[in-house]
Amino acid sequence: MEAARNLAHLIVNDLRVRRHAAWSQQTGAARRGRRLPQKSQGIADVVAVLKPVGVHLEIEVKIGDDTMRPSQIAHKGAIESAGGIHWIVGSFEYYRELYERLEMSGRLNPK
Repeated sequence: MEAARNLAHLIVNDLRVRRHAAWSQQTGAARRGRRLPQKSQGIADVVAVLKPVGVHLEIEVKIGDDTMRPSQIAHKGAIESAGGIHWIVGSFEYYRELYERLEMSGRLNPK
């Protein structure tokens, strides 16, 4: 769990360096031994709005044998069907590869 949290932090920092609005979404995180309620089931670990075109990006961090829950799979489908981007990453290198592909696709260029 700590490795996933650290990876999410690295990704958020990288997106911010690239001047995107990005934050770590910690729904359901434990605080003082209590579980916090989830406002939106399935929301990814990292949420961003990519400049300059305002593309919505969510990144789910899954390391090792960790798998997506049904609520996360449903949320991924909802994001993608609305025109957003949803990635599942297990390493910073894979995130960078996906980001480079996104830049090369021209999707971040204003029309």
